[in-house]
Amino acid sequence: MFVQSAGFVERHQGRVNQLSIYGQELNANTWKLAQMNLAIHGLEGDLGKGAADTFFEDQHQGMRADYILANPPFNMKEWGGDKLVEDVRWKYGLPPAGNANYGWMQHMIYHLAPKGKLGLVLAYEDELRLVVYENKFIVSNWQKKEDITTPSKA
Repeated sequence: MFVQSAGFVERHQGRVNQLSIYGQELNANTWKLAQMNLAIHGLEGDLGKGAADTFFEDQHQGMRADYILANPPFNMKEWGGDKLVEDVRWKYGLPPAGNANYGWMQHMIYHLAPKGKLGLVLAYEDELRLVVYENKFIVSNWQKKEDITTPSKA
């Protein structure tokens, strides 16, 4: 997603060196791959000091972003929400303990600057949802999975 964002900025006459890239990953191997992917594409980013649980060890607590693009793990059932009841990120209420989707959404909203915008890909049951957050409005657009097609390998 970082590399695609940089390409988008360049195609629209922006300056990639003005992007600040932040991320966090729980899996150590995936964290290393993300670091390598940034380096291969000549991008710099802050992916934290190492692999860590975003909900319990937020490595970017003070960061507030103008734009956030995210694709967190879908439908995590055991995410530890019951241990985060008083968390400052739950601006819109306590996320359900059995599904982290609303926790992810509120985590990202917490990290937005006052006029920031968020694009977040989530799945719920048999639907994929793109959640767009802008100026305190949340809009969901969904498609059933069977309506999503992939290019054939001809």
